[in-house]
Amino acid sequence: LDRGDKGQISTCSSFVSTVSQKKEATENRSSPAHLVSPNVRDSNVRDLPPVCLDVRQKQRIPIDTLSSETKAPILAEPVLPVQPKTMKDFHPRTKDDLRAYFILLQLTRKRADLKKKLKVTFVGEAGLDMGGLTKEWFLLLIRQIFHPDYGMFTYHKDSHCHWFSSFKCDNYSEFRLVGILMGLAVYNSITLDIRFPPCCYKKLLSPPIVPSDQNTPVGICSVTIDDLCQIMPVFQEEFGIIKSYNLKPGGDKIPVTNQNRKEYVQLYTDFLINKSIYKQFAAFYYGFHSVCASNALMLLRPEEVEILVCGSPELDMHALQRSTQYDGYAKTDLTIRYFWDVVLGFPLDLQKKLLHFTTGSDRVPVGGMADLNFKISKNETSTNWLPVAHTCFNQLCLPPYKSKKDLKQKLIIGISNSEGFGLE
Repeated sequence: LDRGDKGQISTCSSFVSTVSQKKEATENRSSPAHLVSPNVRDSNVRDLPPVCLDVRQKQRIPIDTLSSETKAPILAEPVLPVQPKTMKDFHPRTKDDLRAYFILLQLTRKRADLKKKLKVTFVGEAGLDMGGLTKEWFLLLIRQIFHPDYGMFTYHKDSHCHWFSSFKCDNYSEFRLVGILMGLAVYNSITLDIRFPPCCYKKLLSPPIVPSDQNTPVGICSVTIDDLCQIMPVFQEEFGIIKSYNLKPGGDKIPVTNQNRKEYVQLYTDFLINKSIYKQFAAFYYGFHSVCASNALMLLRPEEVEILVCGSPELDMHALQRSTQYDGYAKTDLTIRYFWDVVLGFPLDLQKKLLHFTTGSDRVPVGGMADLNFKISKNETSTNWLPVAHTCFNQLCLPPYKSKKDLKQKLIIGISNSEGFGLE
């Protein structure tokens, strides 16, 4: 597969554009914040092959060889309990674990550079970052941070979302770093594959501007049983152990009755969503606002902040068809007609894979499908080759397949095996 970088696109967000305009003078006087993913060797992980300029390129494999199958001043953050981890405390499993660790260290050391233009280089890879490498950097890092082995977040299968672990720890600064990462993504117009429940963004706007009094609680919002239902089941488990907490003084000696059951449910919900994870979320809150602090946040609703962070999950492929540009093809060409017949007939999961293959994300930016600037180019290669995507340019290079069946088969293979440096 041949898959290239796609230029960073600007979303139609007054929040992001306002931040960019306010910071333009500073950025012009400063060099980009340059973060490097170290080339850490691990005997259990295969080395990645070098790639050509502006392309993180996969090896071309003939199809015949496949099997059938937004400005407020930034205030000083409160002092949170911090006990930095050392390499002795850190037990990486793979090369990606070490990359994630070193990247977090760089974010800690480069805080003065967080509002500069972000550029990413992968050591040992000749890719020129025009947006695509930054996308992949966020993708790989977020994937490692949210791995259940680290215990920072728990994944709830019923709600299909992540939530902050209530397990008490000595180092809450790591949650602040996750908040910084999320703020960096918004600042750089990168959508993230993060599955937080809606109440997370409600808490992130509580309050929307960092309070001047550092003793003022942050991240505390009014919640209901509906908020809880969007997160987790009805018991609290920490590392396999079910624990009990008093929801009010002497709560363990107060039976739940018909008369006090509403109070119990409210206290229980408030405990799980607010109190049990207060230190974790407060660190996350200050991390996010250290990058994205802006008076414009007061104008946004929680669901709008969610779209800024991870885009919209609603796909309108007809809207994408109407806004698509062509290079070497005309929209009336037979191959293009075959393409849209196939794509419009795809189930949602395959449509998401196509979007991820061509743009680096399966979510829709704030401005909708038209903001993708999606392009289909003619690839003058053998029709035995699979489609190629340049994620820096949201561009799909499509060979002139002669039949709908052939196009569908190769498109499905391409979009279903688009991660890494070879077919899996």
